[in-house]
Amino acid sequence: MNAINLYECYEHGEYSFTLRDRFIHSPQVERALTRLGDIHGDSRRTRASKGLLIQGPSGVGKSTLVKEYIRSLEELESHDPQKRTVLFVEMPSSPTKKNLAAAILAELKDPFA
Repeated sequence: MNAINLYECYEHGEYSFTLRDRFIHSPQVERALTRLGDIHGDSRRTRASKGLLIQGPSGVGKSTLVKEYIRSLEELESHDPQKRTVLFVEMPSSPTKKNLAAAILAELKDPFA
C-alpha cells in the first residue's frame, strides 16, 4: 500500500495508528526499570518491606513505568494469586488516610474494602 492509499484509508477511518498500547524502552526508561529492579531486589533479599514513592508531573509516565515493571515480573515469575511481591496503588487525587487505606485494601482484593 503506498502513502496515498494509507492517507485515504486514514481519512475514511479505515486505518488508525496509535502508540497507546506500545511501551517504548528509551535509555531513561531502562535506567528507571533497572532502579526499580534494584530496589525491589533489595527488599526481597532483606525481607524488609519498603515502599517507593514515584512522583512527577501528570502525564510523564509514572504509572505506565510501574505497570511495565510489574508486567515484566509476571513474565519471569510463576503467578500465584496468593503471593504478590509488588503492590501497585495509585494515590487518590485528594488522599486521606481513609481513601488511601481503601485503595490499598481494594488492590489487595480485600472483601471489606
